[in-house]
Amino acid sequence: MKTVFTSPSLIDAYKARSLLEDENIECVLANENVSFLAGEVPFAATWPQVDILKDEDFERAKAVLENMTPLETIGDSWTCKACEEVHEPQFEVCWKCGQEK
Repeated sequence: MKTVFTSPSLIDAYKARSLLEDENIECVLANENVSFLAGEVPFAATWPQVDILKDEDFERAKAVLENMTPLETIGDSWTCKACEEVHEPQFEVCWKCGQEK
């Protein structure tokens, strides 16, 4: 078993797993429910990861995921009109002042 994908985004890990399954590459999603450990262990150790079950599928799996666009980064950053805080595209409400996008 080898890790082929890791990300702080569970959504992106689900997407990676789905792309691999579409190519009949057997894989599992690990660290799906360990975010509560953040702060107790290194933060990257709590990130979701996709592991392939057969080592011989590793290169093919890497090729499948090579051009994957992370779902959480699709779109452009936006600036809050109320306080001018810059936000990543996945956020719909300003964290600083509560203004909607």
